[in-house]
Amino acid sequence: MPYISKVFLQTSFIYSSRTRMKPHFRTIRASTGSDSSIHLKLMSTATSSGVRNEECFDLTIIGGGIVGMATARELKTRLPTLSIAVLEKEQQLASHQSGRNSGVIHGGIYYKPGSLRAKLCVEGLKLMYDYCDKHNIPYKKVGKLIVATNEVEVERLEELMKRGLANGVPDLKMIDGSQIKEIEPHCKGLKAVHSPHTGIVDYGLVTRTYGSEFTKMGGKIFLGFNVSQILTASEGTSSNRDITKFPIRVLGSDRNQGLKAVHSPHTGIVDYGLVTRTYGSEFTEMGGKIFLGFNVSQIVTASEGTSSNRDITKFPIRVLGSDRNQGLKAVHSPHTGIVDYGLVTRTYGLEFTKMGGKIFLGFNVSQILTASEGTSSNRDITKFPIRVLGSDRNQVPDPRFPFLGVHFTPRMNGEIWLGPNALLAFKREGYRKLDINLKELYESLSHKGLQKFFYKYFSLSLNELWKSVVTSGQIKDLQKFVPDIKANDVISGPSGIRAQAMDVDGNLIEDFVFSGRGRILHCRNAPSPGATSSLAIAKILADKVVHNLRSL
Repeated sequence: MPYISKVFLQTSFIYSSRTRMKPHFRTIRASTGSDSSIHLKLMSTATSSGVRNEECFDLTIIGGGIVGMATARELKTRLPTLSIAVLEKEQQLASHQSGRNSGVIHGGIYYKPGSLRAKLCVEGLKLMYDYCDKHNIPYKKVGKLIVATNEVEVERLEELMKRGLANGVPDLKMIDGSQIKEIEPHCKGLKAVHSPHTGIVDYGLVTRTYGSEFTKMGGKIFLGFNVSQILTASEGTSSNRDITKFPIRVLGSDRNQGLKAVHSPHTGIVDYGLVTRTYGSEFTEMGGKIFLGFNVSQIVTASEGTSSNRDITKFPIRVLGSDRNQGLKAVHSPHTGIVDYGLVTRTYGLEFTKMGGKIFLGFNVSQILTASEGTSSNRDITKFPIRVLGSDRNQVPDPRFPFLGVHFTPRMNGEIWLGPNALLAFKREGYRKLDINLKELYESLSHKGLQKFFYKYFSLSLNELWKSVVTSGQIKDLQKFVPDIKANDVISGPSGIRAQAMDVDGNLIEDFVFSGRGRILHCRNAPSPGATSSLAIAKILADKVVHNLRSL
């Protein structure tokens, strides 16, 4: 189990009880939508007799989400001589909020001018695109339309425009109904704010790339490490370590044990699939041959079958196999084979890009225009007579709840997600409608802030619940912007958990919140645009860590 010598950084901001501060975080279910970085973790469970196999680190980060991994990468870049570890309770990075979201690279329009969210979003957008370009992470600048369909929304839209300009959102502009049609022909509205630099990306892939960089620089990631306790030197045994150098201990237990009464210090967790593939790689490197997709149907000795023109004294046994889709072997097609066409396709794509071609992933084509049908967009239409259009589009949000409302969000895999609605999650990591944890639900419902929130927004809460149950309620909202959409055009989508801080008066905490005590630093609230801003947030947190290190 890792020790920490100086500053401990926690990015798992849902649970704050370790700091003896009443947790104000409540999870909201939203329609969002995630593979792995594999490392061996020696499992050690704390017992009264002490712990063995403990490893020592100068800095430890709890939480392998996008903010945690961005911070780990930033700290290792700045402090390469310090030993740094990341503890993640799941078997892969970005298992929850970082890998279950809309994937939008936000421009910074919605946020209060002067707030950290506004500042770090605009900064984070540039950092994210630069990082993706440097590491060849696919993304798509689909742009965003925030559409007003009535005069009340137009007033809100104008206020959003002022916010966006105050925040320094690049190339933001107000457009009218006819210009909306040029960008998204199926969308209707009176006016819209157009943000051309809003994009989409796979934040799960971004997080894993952060992790890959971190480990290449010498950092260590412990997957499957479920933190159960944090002890200072005065609270726990020193386990024969110099407690002046490592005054904090982080304890974890194998979740399959259930109880900590029995201790098995050498129990570990590893990805055996990766181990098997590594065995296979070694085998082929030594000259061995692996036949994938070979379904053995019969084993024949030389006396039972023909020798097939082979020297039966050298090869006395024949192993026969057939394509499983044949069913019978009566008809033989010797050239039928099995191959991974996904791998073949990706290889074609790799060759194409190496030759200078460009692939736009997630570009959902909405319209193809010839020069006579659309504007030339300041291009020479004799050279470029055809335009292909695609865009993200949203309604003007209620300023109290900018994460709600109608969103048409293209995805990197070509899907379009519609929504989100938002409900109280009955389980902090429950992604299905019937997932429930009575203890966690009771903690949420007994929170005075949440009770006041429901009292103030009772009708809104009921409406969100209704739309979640009755699909026609969502479709009606969607048709305000895209009239052609019908119920049979959509299917149920995935869900995600939005961790959102709430004060005791029922107000959502709208900004990023960091706090610390002694050698522990907490990232307590990182709502959207946390993923967009992850590299910028990492710089803030790293500054705080370095400052604390100097003061020790």
